[in-house]
This record gives sequence, C-alpha cells and structure tokens, in this order.
Amino acid sequence: HMSQGGTDKRPRYSRGGLGIRFAFGACLGTCTGIMLGVMDAFGLGQMGTGAATTAAKVARKFRPQESKVSVIARSGVMFGVFGALYQGTRHAVDKTTGRSNPGNAAIAASLSLLPFAKVILQRRFNLFYALGIVVFDEINDYQKAKELEDYNLD
Repeated sequence: HMSQGGTDKRPRYSRGGLGIRFAFGACLGTCTGIMLGVMDAFGLGQMGTGAATTAAKVARKFRPQESKVSVIARSGVMFGVFGALYQGTRHAVDKTTGRSNPGNAAIAASLSLLPFAKVILQRRFNLFYALGIVVFDEINDYQKAKELEDYNLD
C-alpha cells in the first residue's frame, strides 16, 4: 500500500459529510469554550499562582462590569463558531485534495482562525486552546486510520 517514496497514498476513513462536520465542530467548540469561560469567569486558570489568567485580566480591563455568565457565553459562542468553521473548512480541503492529512489540518486551522485575528490580538480568544482542538482532531484522525489499517478493512 505504500508508494515508492514511502508515503501512504490511500485516503483515510470517512470523516462524515459537511453538515455532520459543522455540527460536530460547533458542539465540540462550544463545550470547550464554555469550559474555558468558566475557568476565566471564576479564576480557575490561576494554577495556584494567585494571578488571574490573561483572558480574565483583559476582560476586567475592557469590560469591568461584565457578568460571569456573559464571559462564559461569549467564550462558548466564539469557540463554537471556530469549531464549526474549522470542521467545515477541513471538510472542503480534504475533498479538494482527495485525502485527509496533517497539512490539510494546518490549512484549515489557518483559514478558520482568520476571522478571529482581531480578538486573538486583543487576547480575548485563546489561540493555543483553538490549536489544541485542531491537534486533538488530527490525533483522532490518525488513530482511526491506524485502526482501519490494523483491521485491514481495505
């Protein structure tokens, strides 16, 4: 199954249609965003240092009267939108190239982060958590492909 260059040319398992991908990304992103919003709103990201997280400091500076519920909701919505954009873009890139690979994940992540450039620069959107979603998605994709290879279903 390997080409002469040692690169596997087979497409990976089906990642589902566009609608399923959007829904999955929105659900995963929203859950992640709500969790991060709770951490920021209640100062749970301090890790015992006694110092507020960067996002919490920025939130207090720009919106000192903002409620905890508002912080949580905004984070949930932003990460939900990112998740849906990433999964939809990833689906389009995979379909265009005919396969799923880490390069496609990088392209999709870059394109999906563009609408968030302003809030990333304002430190109101945690870039590293967004990239974590992408990395975990790619790890899952790799593991599924490995499972299929191990079961020799092709």
